[in-house]
Formats: sequence, C-alpha cells, structure tokens
Amino acid sequence: MDIIGFDGSLLIIRGNDKIKFLNGLTTNNIENLNPKESLKTVFTQRSAKIIDVVHCIHMNDFIAITGYRGHLQELLQHLKKQILNSDVQISDVTDRNNFYRIISEEKPKFGINETIIREKEKVWLVIVSASNTLDATLTTEEWNAYRIKHMIPDYGHEICSKFHPLAVGLEDLVHPAKGCYIGQEVLARMVSRKKQGRKLILENRESLNENDITTYGEDYCLAVVKC
Repeated sequence: MDIIGFDGSLLIIRGNDKIKFLNGLTTNNIENLNPKESLKTVFTQRSAKIIDVVHCIHMNDFIAITGYRGHLQELLQHLKKQILNSDVQISDVTDRNNFYRIISEEKPKFGINETIIREKEKVWLVIVSASNTLDATLTTEEWNAYRIKHMIPDYGHEICSKFHPLAVGLEDLVHPAKGCYIGQEVLARMVSRKKQGRKLILENRESLNENDITTYGEDYCLAVVKC
C-alpha cells in the first residue's frame, strides 16, 4: 500500500432539491444515486471547460461533494449562483478533514472512521477527520510516474480550466444520454460530430511539443494534443 496526501475539498449539500440541483449542473447522471453510493462527475462551464471533477456521495440527509481545493472557490461561486429558488444549502467543511490517495490492490482499511472511495483501479481516495493523519509513503514524483504509466489525469495538470472532460480522458464521466446541464450542448456537439479538438496521450518526451505536455516524466509524459 502506498499513500500520498491530496489537497482535497469537501462540501455538504442539504435541502429537498439537492439531487435535482446537482443533476442539473454535472455531466454524469446522479438522479438515481442511492444512500451510501458515490458517483464521479464533472462540473463544467457553459463552454464545457472544467470547473472541478468531484465525487458525489449520498449520505442520506445530505450529499457530500469531494473535489480539489484549488478549484473550491470557483466551484462554490458556480453553485451559489445557480441556487436561485431551489431548496439547497451549501456548507464548506474542507478544513475539518484530511485527504489522501492510496494505491492498493484491495480496499484499504484504517479503523479511524474513514470514508473510502474508488478513484481508479487500484487507486482510492481516503477522507479522514482533521484530527487523524496518515503517513505518506509516496513522493509527488513517484505519484506522477504512476499516473503517467496508467494515463491518469490529475488536478493542476490535465484537470484544469483549460480543457473539457473529453480532452483529458474523462469521457466515462459524461453520461451519453443525459441532457439539460451546463456545458451539455457543447459536449454533445463534440460527440455527435466526433470533433473534440484535443485528446490525452502518453508519449516519449522527445516527440512532443513542450506546450502540449501536462505532466513531465523522465522519458514519457502525458500531453493533451490536437486531434
């Protein structure tokens, strides 16, 4: 098991309209999200550029949204602007929690009332209270090397406001039959015309344009290139 700290964020969404509200703003379909289930999705601008990539976790009385601290203020502004007359209340509890990524074959367990969500195969997101900490065993360079090898996009690199979800390998988070969310028209047009502009690739550094590289490795890099 390998552990690295993550600069995560955590919002709590309450109110009778919480599911309907979030479903109208994200690329994936959370309409049928059941208690104790989680679903990964993307908040996008009208241009379909990424605001944040999050997990929505159904906690019975509320929905917990865990994303990236660097995108938190933009996400909060986006959500608050869209509330209008909806029965929705938003609380920021980021500072009450610590966040980690775990690379493990099996779902990790620490016995400290942690919340664990699968990010990718063998990659887990762990959320614990601020009074608990885990010892990191991975450096940033080692984590990036793992990401490059497995083509995993990450915040501050591929997941940023420069790109839309399809360009950075997040097409599995864009529901193919869902309509009526901010950014949907642009994404649907890209899919129907088979023209998404850019795509995420893994390639030898020497063969890439430096301006396209999003994550540097010793030999191979991740890059978002024109297609």
